[in-house]
Amino acid sequence: MSSQATVHTESIGLEDSSHRPTQVNRRPTAALAISVAIMVAVIAEYVAYLARYATNGVYWDEWNWVDLIRRSYGGTLTLGSLWAQHTENRMLFPNIVVVMLGDATGFSDVAFMYLGAILLVAGVLCLVVACRQDLLAHPLAYVPATFVFFSLCQYENTLWGFQFAWFLIVACICAVLALLSGPRLSVVAWIRAVTIGIVASYSSFGGLTVWAAGLLALLRPGISMRLRIAWVAAGSLVTAFYLYDLNLRSVGGPTLSGFLTRLPTALNGYLVAVGSVVPIAVPVTRDSDLSATMIFGALITAGGLLTVASWMVHGRDDRVLTIAAGLVVVGLLFDLALMPTRLSAGVINGTVSRYTTFNLLLLGGIYMGAVRTMFIAVDRGMRPRIATSTTFVGLAAALVLVQVLTAIRAGEIGGIRTRAAHAEAANLTANYAVAPPSLVKVFAYPPSYAYFEIQAAFLERNHLNVFGDGESAEYRASGVLAGGVVGSPLPVPPEFGNIQSDASQWRAWLALSSVYEQRPDLQAAFPGPTTQASRRMVAWAVRSGQNPTEPIYAPVLTPYSAQYAAWLGEEK
Repeated sequence: MSSQATVHTESIGLEDSSHRPTQVNRRPTAALAISVAIMVAVIAEYVAYLARYATNGVYWDEWNWVDLIRRSYGGTLTLGSLWAQHTENRMLFPNIVVVMLGDATGFSDVAFMYLGAILLVAGVLCLVVACRQDLLAHPLAYVPATFVFFSLCQYENTLWGFQFAWFLIVACICAVLALLSGPRLSVVAWIRAVTIGIVASYSSFGGLTVWAAGLLALLRPGISMRLRIAWVAAGSLVTAFYLYDLNLRSVGGPTLSGFLTRLPTALNGYLVAVGSVVPIAVPVTRDSDLSATMIFGALITAGGLLTVASWMVHGRDDRVLTIAAGLVVVGLLFDLALMPTRLSAGVINGTVSRYTTFNLLLLGGIYMGAVRTMFIAVDRGMRPRIATSTTFVGLAAALVLVQVLTAIRAGEIGGIRTRAAHAEAANLTANYAVAPPSLVKVFAYPPSYAYFEIQAAFLERNHLNVFGDGESAEYRASGVLAGGVVGSPLPVPPEFGNIQSDASQWRAWLALSSVYEQRPDLQAAFPGPTTQASRRMVAWAVRSGQNPTEPIYAPVLTPYSAQYAAWLGEEK
């Protein structure tokens, strides 16, 4: 009985006065106020970006959600349905959230986008609370990390409701690191961390990285070996249950021998995935030169290893370094997990915006670790280490600066493209009775066209998603338009006449406008929007825009080739 009481009241002291953050007698209130204001402004801009480009429409993997809600309405929803494999993922908890909130929100995709933003804010706030001592001592030093965590280079996740699951994982990982890195770790806190770890693990494949991050936090001096062993055991059981009956072949990865032959491709893909937090604004193709991205990937990887090394060198008991190293481990493991499947299939797969969320944790952890390493060296007056840590901070700061500057433009372009693609998916759903299968396959991406028709009809009967807010009427009025819904059509040259009164001509014009809106290279070549830019776009569409080697935009323009040729003839 006494031993049980000891276990349930156990707490471990971890503070070492030599490793405490710098204590100040008078807090720099002005610097603190500025840092808080900057953080609030960054979050506000992130939310404003979401509001600007968010689109309500079922897109790709979200058709799985429609099926779950249909089963819920029909009383046939089971635990097996919620647990069912989706690619390599077990999404039990996100599925539960969708079923619970689907009816209350009218199954609005935008609502789940805002939920993702709330979860991201919650995760960052967990880090702020955990690192508050050092943040209060040096309010402005850690501000750049805020720009990283809320970077717009993760636009695909920000603007896709389905990806709130990844932000749920981010929030869980940050919460676990905050709980396990505390100066006094109780069994209650450990149990809470295990519970949160389970939520992360059964939200998506990337959530399994929480156990490695948590173990790192438990490797600090003074932690009971029983808690470490119990954490490993809990993580192993959760992972084993996750993998049980999981069909990894459905993901499409190669066999072991096939992977080994593709290892160079996978390694290059790894570097590209890590380096893509410094995004490329122009469209990426298989022929694109990704060497600069790979260099950034190598530098970020090196920075991550330096962060973990600094955590070890400084005794593994500094809280900020522990959290920083934990974030690094999460990012690196996530990218390594992509190598056998997506990255071995092609280096270009590493450029996908979705993967940047976990790599932003990696870069943010590097910056936090570099700054904390420098402050420790300064506090201890160790000149050689001050010089080394200053170099480390310089590398981290340079990476963050380049990332922030490139992400702004990439986020703007990505927002336009993502909005267009999601709006096209919404348009197809609203017009499901006449939607061309070729477009449905590209933009909606359901398991089959029959599946798409059945689920879209369910949404209409129950006034959900695009059928619940009046959008479907607008989409049906315009009809299906390849290329996506246009925010601002190009101005029509007067010599073309009143083409808006002719439905076929207007659709051709909207298709041309959608391509212009999504192509920054065309916007740079034909500055506008002006009537002169419109004339030049028509000429481009006739001479170059319908090149069959361009798989994304040529199919949008080809159906209207005769009309573009006619306009070009009128222009002459």
